[in-house]
Amino acid sequence: MDKDPIVYLNGNMTPLSEAKIPVLDRGFIFGDGIYEVVPIYARKPFRAKQHLQRLFRGLAAIGIDFLTEGSASNVWIVRQGILAGPPTDNLILEGIRYGLMEELCAANDIPFQSRRISRDEVFAADEVLLSSASKEVLPVVTIDGKSIGNGQPGPIYKKLYKAYQKAKSS
Repeated sequence: MDKDPIVYLNGNMTPLSEAKIPVLDRGFIFGDGIYEVVPIYARKPFRAKQHLQRLFRGLAAIGIDFLTEGSASNVWIVRQGILAGPPTDNLILEGIRYGLMEELCAANDIPFQSRRISRDEVFAADEVLLSSASKEVLPVVTIDGKSIGNGQPGPIYKKLYKAYQKAKSS
């Protein structure tokens, strides 16, 4: 008779036959994902190159090609006046703000696209935005030390921010 293997689960070594995943476990609910933390000491990322290399290896291993969502936000790019976000499929948690952003675009004559977005497109974007319940809509003006667009919040952000504030008061 085979001995019950030991597994590491939630900080404990546990016999495999006793290992249980809670129904509300985030990984169980949302599926594949990659998590990477880059520590910052004295305002400088520590071993950022190595952390980013590991992040990209992990993303490649599970077939995520570098824009789906932030840790607690939807991510958007603007190119030539068009707001684009990743499709609402199994690779993202469709945030409530995702649908709101679509509505705000429609109401304010901002073209909207739902499609895959590559890492290169992020750096070539005129604007990058985040949306979430706690941050509402927020401009991203630099990524990895590189300016996005002209390095200032852009016109689509300003239009969406104004529309978001109006939607809150309706």
